[in-house]
Amino acid sequence: MPRVYTFPTAYASQYKELDMSAYGIGADTAMAAPKGKQRGVPVKKSNVPETIVKWIPGEAITFYAGIIGIGAAQEALTGDETAKELLERIDAGSLPWFVAGASVAVALVIVGALTTGSRKPGTRPSIWALIVRSVLTLLAFALWTSALPGSWTYGLHFIRDMGAAYALLLVPLGLVFAAAAEAITRSVKL
Repeated sequence: MPRVYTFPTAYASQYKELDMSAYGIGADTAMAAPKGKQRGVPVKKSNVPETIVKWIPGEAITFYAGIIGIGAAQEALTGDETAKELLERIDAGSLPWFVAGASVAVALVIVGALTTGSRKPGTRPSIWALIVRSVLTLLAFALWTSALPGSWTYGLHFIRDMGAAYALLLVPLGLVFAAAAEAITRSVKL
């Protein structure tokens, strides 16, 4: 009989915080308790790298990057396209696709908050915590997706003119945002 290798649970609990997902942000909502009352398992203090990674809604960014990739794979316009062909094209950098990605991020925060099994039966996460974390996730989504080539921000001339420097500028902005988001959620116990 072949031997089955499993990932040791000690390592799994060690890397649980390195989630990088909107779902994980929502799951943290379920763990936090209003006014200092413990609702589930105590939320452990995270270090700087964990905090930064935590506030990157990875699965929503992946969805949006996939849409941008589909748009980039289309052939260039020749000017001879019919109205039907133009209608079938995907303008990946348009506002509706950005809104679709942002909606995925918020939906994952809500699903993460409502489906986390660490809460006591019959309890629900605070609506205020869901709203604050959803808004923070939207801001994180806007920040990190703006670095993707072909994203909504590249319609702005000053972003295009900055080139690669814009993506480098986002690193310190992401650090500041993660620190601020974590401070907001911890200070008001969300």
